[in-house]
Amino acid sequence: MSCHLNDYVMNLLTNIRINSIYLSEYHHNRFFTFKLFSKYFDLSILIVSAFISSFSMGAYPYLSHNFISSVSCFSGISICIITSVKLYLNNNIKSEMKLSKDFYTISNDIFRILTFDTENRKENGINYLKKNYNVYTKLVEKSNLLRKRFIK
Repeated sequence: MSCHLNDYVMNLLTNIRINSIYLSEYHHNRFFTFKLFSKYFDLSILIVSAFISSFSMGAYPYLSHNFISSVSCFSGISICIITSVKLYLNNNIKSEMKLSKDFYTISNDIFRILTFDTENRKENGINYLKKNYNVYTKLVEKSNLLRKRFIK
């Protein structure tokens, strides 16, 4: 069964493909940005942990027990907050990579169909457009672009 795509469907599919490429690059860049920030959270956790362990043992003869306990408690809360932010960041890292891959996949799939000869296409043009547009809109909804700034 061959499929004929009229100019309107071809233009819509081309626009979806181009937007998917841009969004794939956008989420790919955000993935690497979040991954870079993740290193700094690991480093800060190590530094605070090393400082507090040295401080609590070394300051015992010189400072009161209440002060050392207060500093230890504050540093423990700091480590907990930093770890929580890092976990949230790791969740964003995973979702950004998945979105980047999904947008890339849809753009490649559309490109493949657009470059096929008419007799090699297996699907009706309108049905193919509806299917890919639904996938595209679901991906855009997942990407939360309404709250974020997206520039071509």
